Amino acid sequence: MIKTIKNLKSVCRKDFDSEPYAKYVIRHISIYITWLLVRTSITANQVTVLQNIFGVIGTVLFGYGKFITGAIFLQIGFILDCCDGEVARWKTQESKAGEYLDLMGHRIVIPLYFFGLGIGTGNIVMGMLAGLFSQKFVRLSEAGTQKQSYKWFFLYPGSMIMMTIFAISGNLNWLIVFYGITIPIGRLIQVYKMFRRMDE
Repeated sequence: MIKTIKNLKSVCRKDFDSEPYAKYVIRHISIYITWLLVRTSITANQVTVLQNIFGVIGTVLFGYGKFITGAIFLQIGFILDCCDGEVARWKTQESKAGEYLDLMGHRIVIPLYFFGLGIGTGNIVMGMLAGLFSQKFVRLSEAGTQKQSYKWFFLYPGSMIMMTIFAISGNLNWLIVFYGITIPIGRLIQVYKMFRRMDE
């Protein structure tokens, strides 16, 4: 099949994308990056590794107070997060190993950007609390199947989008305090509900 944008969209696009930012913004960018990537020998898993490298660089920049630059790296990482699946579908490289690699990257990068934001703003305790409690209490095999809801503000990529917006506005201090308080409370409520269901 010819590598046109139209053909790429028909093969690479998911039937649905529950995350509105990805569906209405990032997917319109990622398909052009994918158009370039499928013309190279790069594999989908290599795109995932590249995505995680950009994410880690973004978190380190956050730690040094380079919030706008850090946010740009995180956004590029998110674009590549969409590209890896598109490349995998076009090159028929979809695999459980690729899904696991993608998931483990999220498990590393998401806490790190909270840590980095906490260090960069001087709110280290809030950053640590937000980062430590940012992971969902589910088995790794289930994590990719969890539905996102109105809580997107607290989840990836919602929290990353908010950091980008507030990085541009120049005021991230109250945002990390907000996340440092609300995310742990939300996780503790989740644990309480899990134990209640076990007793029933």
